[in-house]
Amino acid sequence: MSLTLNQIIKKLVEIAAAHKQVRTAKHVKAEDFLVFDYKDQEYPAVWYTLNRSDIAGKEKTYRIVVTIADIHHVENMDELEMQSDCELIGHDLLAQISWDKNEWVMDKNVTFEYFRQGQEDILAGVTFEVSLKLPILYNNCQVPTDYIL
Repeated sequence: MSLTLNQIIKKLVEIAAAHKQVRTAKHVKAEDFLVFDYKDQEYPAVWYTLNRSDIAGKEKTYRIVVTIADIHHVENMDELEMQSDCELIGHDLLAQISWDKNEWVMDKNVTFEYFRQGQEDILAGVTFEVSLKLPILYNNCQVPTDYIL
């Protein structure tokens, strides 16, 4: 049986949390960023946000946005250095996520986007999307139903 979405997210969080430079790793909902108090986090941080999933034939693809961020006070801030460090963490995570012993296959075409926000405390880093493909089995015997085919 293929991994569930919950199992995938847990494994991705475990991968990020095990990275020696990452201080926070968790799943967040997209709407959480609207009311997000980024000062309450330990940095560098890795956040996973669900984007969408697709089924094509016998494959299911999960598209998950990865955000890697660091924070510094504006006086001590080197935005390019922060983004560069976050991108290197992203490379490390991609190496582990794309490992061929995982139960998924990762699309190795990944585009990084850089961001910066804030006035006094500057939050900067990178965001990118990973696409993870898993086999999907259509097994009528496992469907919890009284419907007779």
